[in-house]
Amino acid sequence: MEVTGNGGVKVEEKKYLDEESRKIVKFFKSFNVVLIIFALIGTFWLAYNHAESVQQAKMFYEGSSAFADYSSYEGVPQIDAFTFLVIATIGTGYSVLQFYFIKLMVKHFENTAELKSIQKEALERSR
Repeated sequence: MEVTGNGGVKVEEKKYLDEESRKIVKFFKSFNVVLIIFALIGTFWLAYNHAESVQQAKMFYEGSSAFADYSSYEGVPQIDAFTFLVIATIGTGYSVLQFYFIKLMVKHFENTAELKSIQKEALERSR
């Protein structure tokens, strides 16, 4: 593959990753994307369910029946907005942190595999 460098000079870029390492890197990059999608869906599901439970507990503590209030809203549950925002913010932050950590680990593996291939090639040339 040719890459245009500074001044329009074409430089050939050589990938030193072997096929097995390339497959591993590709798998974990895809896995990382799927994982963050599930983590974000799970975060918002957990935040919604917990905020709904907190709202029910508040309504029960204040003396009104949570189920009676639900019937007046025709099946639309109320949620505690503060609880939802706190859990959603912390969960989203943790999911993004986890995404970048896995991305960093994949890049580290890729760099290590390339270095190993370069050293192997240099050893073969020196013989």
